[in-house]
Amino acid sequence: MKHLKWVGLTIAGGMMAGCEHHFGDCCHINPDIDIRILSEAVDMYHFCCKRYPQKLEELISKSPCEGLDDQILINLIEHDRWGNAIQYNFPSQDPSRGVPYDLYSAGEDGVVGTEYDLSNWALKREEESGSESTR
Repeated sequence: MKHLKWVGLTIAGGMMAGCEHHFGDCCHINPDIDIRILSEAVDMYHFCCKRYPQKLEELISKSPCEGLDDQILINLIEHDRWGNAIQYNFPSQDPSRGVPYDLYSAGEDGVVGTEYDLSNWALKREEESGSESTR
């Protein structure tokens, strides 16, 4: 099996580290970006390791499986841009969402279960409908 190497990502608090210095407020145009990037990291882990991580910390473990040569270089995004913790559940707590795992935060209002939540299942619905988030 050919081993894959991951490109390192440095992400913090809903924006790429240092981008505010270079791009000002453009870093904050789409608060879904942290959920999207983490979701892609989980999906790549699944592709390489043939299983989903049980917790997000596995994304930064040394040689998590035979398919990866190096540590997955990602600084975990632990909070959304409003300071709410990002939650991860595998398997998904609600199969009707159409995703194998749940990745979400409470969003702008700080309350889980409202229209302000950021989640991988909402991103999936947006991608399927061809629309982009406007938050």
